Amino acid sequence: MERPASVTLIALMQVLFAGLTLLVSLIGVMAGAVVGGLAASGGDTLFGIVLGSLVAFIFLLSLAYGFLGIVFSVGLLQLRGWGWLGSLVMQALGLGFGLLQLLAGEGSGLSLGSILISGIIIYVLLRPEVKRVFGR
Repeated sequence: MERPASVTLIALMQVLFAGLTLLVSLIGVMAGAVVGGLAASGGDTLFGIVLGSLVAFIFLLSLAYGFLGIVFSVGLLQLRGWGWLGSLVMQALGLGFGLLQLLAGEGSGLSLGSILISGIIIYVLLRPEVKRVFGR
């Protein structure tokens, strides 16, 4: 079965955003070490360790999210059902987090853009002709 152009575009977009997420996450993990070291050098070693570990942990989760984005994109390109499902779940999470940011009053153009892109991708993935290609 031939892969729809919309699926190829979604996979490429996910790879782009996942790559950016990986880059920011790597920087964030390093920043966690720096923040922890600075806090510890202020005299409170335990606080520095906890703060640095927390920041690094959050960015490690983000790193895993970026890695999964690439894995699911490959699944989309290979027309695998798990790639479709994983992409759908990741976009739903992105949509949910974007909406939470807006509701919390932290909304910006970036949040609105994220909501819009995730919403469009979810819509395309749920189209009958796309679902059919993935055996859904």
